[in-house]
Amino acid sequence: DLIEKARAGDEDALSFILKYYNRKISALSTYTILDKEGVAHKKIDEDMKAQLHMTLVYAIKIGGK
Repeated sequence: DLIEKARAGDEDALSFILKYYNRKISALSTYTILDKEGVAHKKIDEDMKAQLHMTLVYAIKIGGK
């Protein structure tokens, strides 16, 4: 099982999981701002994205204990 491999320290398995969830994590970290002309621009909050990645890693490594 991929999660069990990641939990056991397999960095390739952990990397695969992080890549798999990267789009969802990016979507969860996205917010919209309006410029001076009122045009909406989407931005990614990189700190939030990093926190979500770390939370996922923590859940994988500690979650089953």
